[in-house]
Amino acid sequence: MNTKRSRPQGQIGVKKWFRIHTWSALISLIVLLMLAITGILIYPLDQFGLRQIPIRSRWLPSLYEVNAWGALMRSLAVTPEGWLYATHRYGIFFSQDRGQSWQDLTDTIPGSLDLDSGLFPPVLAIYPYDPKIIVASKGKGLAISRNGGKTWELFGPSDGEDLSQSEIQDITYDPPSGTVLVVDEGGLVFRRVLDPEHDEEGWERVSLSLPYGAQRGVGRIDWGTASLFLHNGQVFSDRRWWWVNHSFGLVLVLLSLTGLILWFRRKQSRRGPVESPRRLIKSKFFRTLHHGGGLISWPLFFLLPLTGILLVHKDFKLLIDHGLPTRWFPAQFDQNRWKGPVQLNLRALAISPNDSSHLWIGHAYGLFRSEDGGRHWTNVGESIQTPVMKWMDRLIVAPRWLEYVYVGNSRGLEFSRDYGRHWVHLLDRPVDALYASRESLYVVSGEVLFSQGFRNLAALAPPKWEKIPLTPPYGPNRSVRQTNLYQLLHDLHSGRLLGTWFKYALDLVAGLMVLQNVTGLVLWGFPRWIRWRRSRSKARKKPRYVCQPYT
Repeated sequence: MNTKRSRPQGQIGVKKWFRIHTWSALISLIVLLMLAITGILIYPLDQFGLRQIPIRSRWLPSLYEVNAWGALMRSLAVTPEGWLYATHRYGIFFSQDRGQSWQDLTDTIPGSLDLDSGLFPPVLAIYPYDPKIIVASKGKGLAISRNGGKTWELFGPSDGEDLSQSEIQDITYDPPSGTVLVVDEGGLVFRRVLDPEHDEEGWERVSLSLPYGAQRGVGRIDWGTASLFLHNGQVFSDRRWWWVNHSFGLVLVLLSLTGLILWFRRKQSRRGPVESPRRLIKSKFFRTLHHGGGLISWPLFFLLPLTGILLVHKDFKLLIDHGLPTRWFPAQFDQNRWKGPVQLNLRALAISPNDSSHLWIGHAYGLFRSEDGGRHWTNVGESIQTPVMKWMDRLIVAPRWLEYVYVGNSRGLEFSRDYGRHWVHLLDRPVDALYASRESLYVVSGEVLFSQGFRNLAALAPPKWEKIPLTPPYGPNRSVRQTNLYQLLHDLHSGRLLGTWFKYALDLVAGLMVLQNVTGLVLWGFPRWIRWRRSRSKARKKPRYVCQPYT
C-alpha cells in the first residue's frame, strides 16, 4: 500500500523554486556584491570631484599603459620642416626627427589638463599660412605661440568672451578671414582674430543654427547608448540620476546580507533537535526586510541586468546599427543638438580654405555641410555607406586647390571629391589623428604615421601610403602605467579590468539575477495567491443564515 502523502494544493514545486532561488543567489553572490559596491563607490567620486585620485604602478595591467599613441593621441600637426606636434591624453609633445624621439612641452604651455572628466584631451593646431602661429589647449583654457612654439602666452582671456576656464573640444582656422575658431564644452563656437593689431574684441561667439532646424525628436539612439542611460539612471533624472544606482546598490547589499542570514539560520535549524541559541533579532525581521527589498527593487532586477548585458556587448554591429527613437527619451537625448547628454555631439569643425561661409561639422550622428555660414545645414553623411557614418571625430577640408573633404574615426577614413555627394574609402584602419599640409595628408593609426601626397589623390590613382613608425612619447623600452581610482572602479564594474572572459561571467550573473527575481516573485506571490483563492472559496461556501448548515 502506497502511504506516500500527496502534496496539498498550492505547494506543488515550491521547494524547487526555493532551491533555484537559493542556489542562483549563492553562485552569483560574490560578483553581485562586487557590482553593488563598485556601483555605489563610482558615483560619489564623480559627484564630489574625486575622480582624479591617481594610481601608478607597474603591477597595473597593460590596459593602463600610457606610453603609447593610438587612441591616446588627439591631434597632429606637421611643420614645413617636417617637425611633428602631437597631443596625447596626458600632454603635448614635439619631435624634430619625424617621431623617433619626443620632447614634452606640457609644462611650458599655459593652461591645465582636463583630468576630471577626461572628455577634453589636449588639442593643437598650426595656422596653415604662417606655421609659426600655433594655438593649443591642454584641456582647459587656450594658449598661443607666434614663434613656432618657443614661447607661449595665454589666449583664453579677452575683452569679449572669456575662455580661460573653458574646456576645448576642437581648434580650427578660417584662412580667408585670418581667424581661429574653437569649440567649447557646451558645443558653442567662438572666433578670434589672429593678428594682435586687429584683435580688439577678443573672442566672439559664432551663431550656428541646429543641424536639423526646428525639428525635434530626431534620429535614433543605438542600443549601447540607450542601455547606458537606462543602466545608470540618467534617463530618469538629469541631475540626481546617480541616486537610482545608489538605491539599487544598497538594496542589493541588503538582500544579500538578509538572504545569507536566513539561509544560515535555516541550515542551523535543520541539523537536528538542538536547542537554538537565543537571538537578539528574530528571523521574521530579516525575512520582512528581504521581502520588502525584493518587492521594492524587482523592476530594477529586470532593467539593470538586461541593460548591463547590452553594455558589455555594445560593440556588436546589430546593437550599433539599431536603436530606439529619441522621442521616447528626454530632450537632452535629441540628436538635433550640438551637445549630448554626456559628450558633445559636435565632434569636429572645418571651414573651406576658399570661402568662409562654407562650413563642415562632424556630428556624433552625421556629417553636416552649410553654404551660408551655419544658418542651414545638409546632412551629407547619409551618403556614406560605411560604418564611418557615426562619431566623426576627425574632419579636414584640404587642399585649397582641390577642397577635398576627409572624415575619419575609429573605423576608418573616407574622402569626397564632390563636396560630400560621393565617398571613397581611403583607409581601413582606426584614425587617431588627421592633418593636412599644403602638399600632403597625414594620418596616425596606432603607432604608425601614414602620409600621402595630394597629387596622387587628385590623379585618381590607388592610394600609396608612406609609413613611418612612431616612437612612444616617453621613450622606447619604457612602461608607464597609470590610471585613477574612478576609472579603475569603473573598469572593474564593467568587467573590462579582468579581461574578455569576465564579460561572459557577467552575462551568467545577469541571467542569474533575472532568475532570482522571477523565483523570488513566485515564492512571495504564489502562496499568497493560493491563500486568497482559498479564502474566496470559503466565503462562497459560508451559509447565508445562521441556522443553515454547511454543505
